[in-house]
Amino acid sequence: MRKILTAISVAAVVLLVAGAVAAGAGTELEDPEQFTVVNRPVNAVLTDTGEPGDSAGDLVTFANKLYDETNTHVVGREQGSCIRIDPAKHSNECAFTVFVEGGQITLQGPFFDTRDSVFAVTGGTGVFRNARGVMRMHHRDDGNFDYVFKLIP
Repeated sequence: MRKILTAISVAAVVLLVAGAVAAGAGTELEDPEQFTVVNRPVNAVLTDTGEPGDSAGDLVTFANKLYDETNTHVVGREQGSCIRIDPAKHSNECAFTVFVEGGQITLQGPFFDTRDSVFAVTGGTGVFRNARGVMRMHHRDDGNFDYVFKLIP
């Protein structure tokens, strides 16, 4: 009887913790399938490889805070890297991870210096463990970026 009660107690604690994590994700993001965060790109390091100046193969690494849709409250962070592919076309290829309440979302795709980009959601953890879909990166007039996530349930 004691083993059964212990097992039930452990299961109840696991369910309470899982519920709190899921509730926390819903509170911060409201809808974990469609949400927007704002990136303020302040922490980036350029490693100039090959020819001096803007050339194919240059590497940018970055790690920045992410803010809610109103750009006022920190709701997560990101980290990743981009490789310059074609300076004439202002294109890079990037892979990065977004960390928000409830889990992580991994992304890959092109970043364009002068226009919006669409990234593939390649996976996730926690409440995003089965994540797939897209993230549209929108260039804002203030120099920041909107990350608009549309995940497939």
